[in-house]
Amino acid sequence: MAKGLSLKWKVPIVIVSGALIIGIGITFLVVKLVSDSLQTELTERGKAIATTLAKQVERPLVGDDEVDIQNLVDISSKFTAVSYVYISDKDKKVAAQKFKVGSYNQRQVLQESVIKEIKSDYKIDLTKVENATELGEMVEIENYEISTPIGESVLGYAHVGMSRKYMDDIIRSTAILVGGVLAFSIIMGIIVSVYLSNKLTKQLLYLTDSADKISMGDLESIVRIDSSDEIGELANAIERLRESLKAAIDRLKRKKIS
Repeated sequence: MAKGLSLKWKVPIVIVSGALIIGIGITFLVVKLVSDSLQTELTERGKAIATTLAKQVERPLVGDDEVDIQNLVDISSKFTAVSYVYISDKDKKVAAQKFKVGSYNQRQVLQESVIKEIKSDYKIDLTKVENATELGEMVEIENYEISTPIGESVLGYAHVGMSRKYMDDIIRSTAILVGGVLAFSIIMGIIVSVYLSNKLTKQLLYLTDSADKISMGDLESIVRIDSSDEIGELANAIERLRESLKAAIDRLKRKKIS
C-alpha cells in the first residue's frame, strides 16, 4: 500500500489550491481597481456639485439672501451619494446647511487634504458625522468633503460631503459577486478534478495490478486501456513487455522439449 497522501487526492488539492490562490488574488485586484475608480468618480461628482453650487450661491450670498441660499443647499443635497452640503462665509461661519445625518456641529475632520491635488481650487478632507439613532446607538458616516471658493474675491466656500458608505456598498457588492463566482468556480473545479483524478488513479491502479501479475508469472492477462494519451502509451508498453516475456518463455519451453 502506498504511503502518504493518495494521488487521487493530491491532484484535486493541487488544482483547487492553485485556483483558490489565483482567485483570491484576482478578487483583491478587482476590489482595488473598483475602489480606486469609485473614489475618483465620487470626488469628481462632488467637485461638479460644489462648483455648480458655488456659482449659483454667489449672488444670494452677496445679497445676504438666506432663503435663496438655503434653497440652493437643499437642492444640491438631493443628489445621490451626497451626505451633506453647507455654505460658509468668508469668516468661516455657516450660512446654510443640509445634513442627511446629524448636523454641522456633529461633523469632525479626520484628515485634511486626504486627496492632494496639484494646482486645484478644491480641497478634499476626510470627515465624519456622528448621530444618535432612535435606539440610542451612535452612527458614524465618513465622507469626502469637497470645498471650493465662492466668487473670485472668495466670498465664502461651498462644501459638499460625499458619503463613503455609497462607495463601500458598491465595493461590498462587487466583492460578494466576485467571491460568489470564485466559490462556484472552486466547487466546479473540485468536481472536475475529483472526476479526472478518479479516472487517472483507476487506470494507474489497473496498470500497477497488471505489472504485479506479470512479475508473478501471469502472462495470459492482456493489458489494454482505451486511451491515446501517456497512460495509453504506458499500457501499450506493458502489453509489449508481457508479449515479449511470453514469447521468450515459450521459446525456452520449446528448447527444453527438443
